[in-house]
Amino acid sequence: MAIKSRDKLAQKRSIKGYAKQAESNKLLEILSQVPDYRKPQGKRHKLEHILYLSILAGLMGATDYKQISIWIEKHIQKEQVKKLLGVEFILTPKKSAISEILAKVDAQSLELKRIAQRDTKSYFGILLDDNNRKWIARLHFNYSIKY
Repeated sequence: MAIKSRDKLAQKRSIKGYAKQAESNKLLEILSQVPDYRKPQGKRHKLEHILYLSILAGLMGATDYKQISIWIEKHIQKEQVKKLLGVEFILTPKKSAISEILAKVDAQSLELKRIAQRDTKSYFGILLDDNNRKWIARLHFNYSIKY
């Protein structure tokens, strides 16, 4: 019951239209298909949001739960991250919640065969179904020396 009222409140507050921008986020779409093992009461964060933020933290160099939680704590309130998740207000998850969620998520339920990578001269692309039009992320590296 509380979740439904929270979603209704979030829709009323949706002034900036972040939810529409997040509809084109393919990685978030894939992660939303992961079954959530948690009980409905006490859920503060969507499972796909925690997984998405953990993946971003991993891409930025986080290697353990502590580093992931520090990265999330630093970046979760930035407008760019909120746009990616499709939310305008989000609470910072605790380290214990992040580690519990990541430890218990069912990795077998992800369709990893659908995710591919392609390296070009200007960026490193993470693609869905090996299709350039269905990109999940494009990582542009800031360096002037080309090897």
